[in-house]
Amino acid sequence: MHNSATLIKITTLKQQKTPNNLMNRIYLALLIILTPFNSFSQAVRKNSEFEIEAGAGIFSTDYLFDGYSPGVYGSRKQNYINHQYSGTYCLSVKWFWTKNISVNFSFAYESESGDWQANYYAGQSGYQNMIIGTFTRKAYTISPGLNIYYIVKKRYRLYGSFALGITYRNEYGYYNQYVLTSGLPGYAGASGDHSQGYNGKIQGNGYLSPLGISSGSKLSWFAELGIGYKGVVNTGLSLKL
Repeated sequence: MHNSATLIKITTLKQQKTPNNLMNRIYLALLIILTPFNSFSQAVRKNSEFEIEAGAGIFSTDYLFDGYSPGVYGSRKQNYINHQYSGTYCLSVKWFWTKNISVNFSFAYESESGDWQANYYAGQSGYQNMIIGTFTRKAYTISPGLNIYYIVKKRYRLYGSFALGITYRNEYGYYNQYVLTSGLPGYAGASGDHSQGYNGKIQGNGYLSPLGISSGSKLSWFAELGIGYKGVVNTGLSLKL
């Protein structure tokens, strides 16, 4: 009787311990699997930081190349004169995934205006080079991007940048009063929708800079050489959060 009771007790203990052993093995397996990911996550958090960056550039791709494509009427480089160009202004937010890699999201804006001349009517005597109105052009770009830091020191960093995004561009040409009331062929007495021309489109855009430098600690100055929506030369300030 005593032996039977002991056997029942041992069997009961084994049944109780088996689930616990199984759970311990599961916990151990998960610990082994997740340890490398946890170490990597801690390294990322250790190097993780944010920056806000504001800059200005000149000679963006939209300014350099889009001017040779058809605008409101003909090419901007052919028909538009007396340009006033704002340059490109860019605001970016950067997240440093590691000390050598940052992911950023940027918004850029630029504008241009000037006079619109009547080379469109070349061949019609008396209308060549006549200023028939004004034009305005604005471009808005949004783009995610990536920075790779070649050299990281306490007071400066050397890096390269790459980004791909989209640009919305709109361009208006406004006829002056003479065009609206005179006998200019095809536009005599133009009014309403005919008082202006419009060309708007959405297009792909990007930015590539093989060389950038950032100098400073909390507040830094930066400069980049590249090609794309930020311009050939882009410079400004960044603030580490």
